[in-house]
Amino acid sequence: MGEYSHNIPVQLGSNRPGPHPSSSRRPVDHPEWHVQSPTGYTAGTNLLGEPWQIDRPFKVIVMGAGAAGIDFLHHASNKLADLNIEVKCFEKNADVGGTWFENRYPGCACDGPSPSYQFAWRPNPDWSKYYSSSPEIWQYLKGIVLDEGLDRYIQLRTEVTEARWDDKNGRWVLTLCRADDLASWTEHCDVLLNGTGFLNAWKWPTIPGLHSFQGRLFHTARYEEGFDLKHKRVAIIGSGSSGVQAVASVYSDVSKLYTWVCSPTWITAGFAQKYAGKDGANFEYSEKEKSEWRQDPERYREYRKMIEDEINLRYRAVLRNTAESQKGAESGQEFECDVIICATGFDTSYRPRFPVIGLNGVRLNERWAKIPESYLGIAAPDMPNYFMFTGPFTPVAQGAILPILTAMSNYFMQLIKKMYLHHIRRVIPKDSVIQDFMEHARVYLPRTCWADPCTSWFKQGRPDGPIVMWPGSRLAFFEAVKEPLWEDFDIQYHSKNRFGFLGSGFAKYEFGSAGESSPYLNGEFVHTRPKKEVEAMIESNKQKSDDKALP
Repeated sequence: MGEYSHNIPVQLGSNRPGPHPSSSRRPVDHPEWHVQSPTGYTAGTNLLGEPWQIDRPFKVIVMGAGAAGIDFLHHASNKLADLNIEVKCFEKNADVGGTWFENRYPGCACDGPSPSYQFAWRPNPDWSKYYSSSPEIWQYLKGIVLDEGLDRYIQLRTEVTEARWDDKNGRWVLTLCRADDLASWTEHCDVLLNGTGFLNAWKWPTIPGLHSFQGRLFHTARYEEGFDLKHKRVAIIGSGSSGVQAVASVYSDVSKLYTWVCSPTWITAGFAQKYAGKDGANFEYSEKEKSEWRQDPERYREYRKMIEDEINLRYRAVLRNTAESQKGAESGQEFECDVIICATGFDTSYRPRFPVIGLNGVRLNERWAKIPESYLGIAAPDMPNYFMFTGPFTPVAQGAILPILTAMSNYFMQLIKKMYLHHIRRVIPKDSVIQDFMEHARVYLPRTCWADPCTSWFKQGRPDGPIVMWPGSRLAFFEAVKEPLWEDFDIQYHSKNRFGFLGSGFAKYEFGSAGESSPYLNGEFVHTRPKKEVEAMIESNKQKSDDKALP
């Protein structure tokens, strides 16, 4: 008495439907379970880990296949592989590489050491020089895309001409144009990532008669690679970074070189100069060094770390009044020339080159007319589910940018996963939080050398312009974006109830999904697919070409 027979199926509560068959791929669903609350909420039938709607895959679009886009695609192909998340990348150029594909003017090179200008997840022991040239950096980025099959996500020669937030459906609507035939179409996405960069909208100088010049006219960002300057009279307009590099590169080849400096140029010692050649000069790595680093990755890591530590310490010199900061033609005359090279920079307003229209019809161009306000440099006001690589107020002058891009990718991965798993419809930084961040930047930045009276791209091109720079060191930025601070965002869910993502009350891996079904015995409370299964899935995805299909 009080015992149940093992031969008799038992059901507690005779008026309830039977248990879930062990062979079922999903929980059984009974109409009488669909109880509606006074607010109209009904628990769904989805499994924990499934998207809000099975027939509407969660989609992420990345604008730009430069270093930022490549870094994100690398992490997405590994960290989002086991989720039903579609990823696409649109690139306006004919190839990947961003600024290193576009800028091929004489002398174009990185101002940071090669061992620092690389992804931590892709160390390259084969750099030819301490300071690498543009073509070599482009080859590094292109090699990553080919080796990892990231081109399956990328559609080249395709430009975004408008991005508009559709609040009714909780997604972005992008209008795209293909350069080959000018075909236009629209794409939708749940999350939009802007990886178009901050120095790529190049501009001509405002000089009367410039475009009626009868010789060859170039901008450094659109220079004809391989153009022969020998024995030509060359004028270089602009004395910023690209102008200085071009002058130093061509002066020994041309018959005459003219360059004009309208205002003093501030030139610092090279990054990690103590590890460069004599007097900070560039130098070539020997084949022996490269071979040793290939054979001993740990030794190469230590060499890179030595350089990185030096660069990170250097930020202290940016602060005023510190010990580190103390170390530190006639009007109307005419000149005949055959070639003019305009090293006159870019539109540095951070305002997008195409309409970006957010919540309630707010246009980002107009919102940023005076100052490009942002949240930590990664999110913009009134722009739901819109995130930026190297947006305004990110640390673009505190050291090599590639590690910063990886920090951002890691942040975006966490955000995207939460949106997907918790059925978040939209996430947008609170305006009060943005204003707090902007106030902190305004109070902090005057203590830096960037506040000195000069015309610079990070001061909107005006001597008295607002300083658009991260208020602190690169390491401080890494800490700030280590993980999302969800209290800083307004979050809206697809369901009336924020716990709607719990759905049927079962986890996805309980019904037919391969893998460890009792991870808690290993001290883990998060289910993960077996490594071999994830690797097989990644390899399978590499074989697919669906994302490359033209509309």
